[in-house]
Order: sequence, then structure tokens, then C-alpha cells
Amino acid sequence: MGGKLRLFIGILGNGASMLLYTAPILTFSRVFKKKSTEEFSCFPYVMTLLNCLIYTWYGLPIVSHLWENLPLVTINGVGILLESLFIFIYFCYSSPKEKVKVGVIFVPVVVILFKVSCNLSCSV
Repeated sequence: MGGKLRLFIGILGNGASMLLYTAPILTFSRVFKKKSTEEFSCFPYVMTLLNCLIYTWYGLPIVSHLWENLPLVTINGVGILLESLFIFIYFCYSSPKEKVKVGVIFVPVVVILFKVSCNLSCSV
């Protein structure tokens, strides 16, 4: 019974995560139509990407026991793709000032995550 309950809760969690990751689609359809990011900030998308990167890394066999967290890896892999796409679209339609802001937020997040994952993976 415990395995079925874990699977059921995992499916519910993946469904909720998918709703969270696809929520900005309406925002970016507006960005496409207006060809501008207007008052929108890239911060939530970068932080969601960081969340997905951390949880994907956590679910990998190098950190977890074998592939016991495969649903975690798959849904957050989808999240990485979607959030990366949203950040790319944001970058394409933002002003030069906002592009600098995206770089200032995005690059350190990726560098820090890479450094932490390398340090922790090498110590295993």
C-alpha cells in the first residue's frame, strides 16, 4: 500500500508542478502580442528555474538512491525547459536595461548552482 500511495502523491505533485510551470504561458502570449515585457519582472522565472535545477539535481542517482526520484527529475526537467524558454522570450522582448538585469540575476544563479553541484558531487 505504501508504494501505491507514494506513486499517487507523486502524480498529484507532478500535476501541481506542471500547472505552476505552465502558468506564465498567458503572460508570455501577452508579451508576444505587445512585443514588450512591459512591467513584468524576470525574477520569478529565474528563481523557478533555480528551483527546477536544484530538484533535478537532487533526484539524480548521484544524489538519490538509484532512480527512486525519477518523477521528480522528469517534472523538473520539463520545468527547466519551460522556464528557460520563458527567460529567453523575456530576454528577446525586454529593453536593453532589462537585458542587463536578466544577466545580473541569471548568470550568478547558474554559476552558484554549478559550483555547489560540482563540490557536492565530487565529495560523494
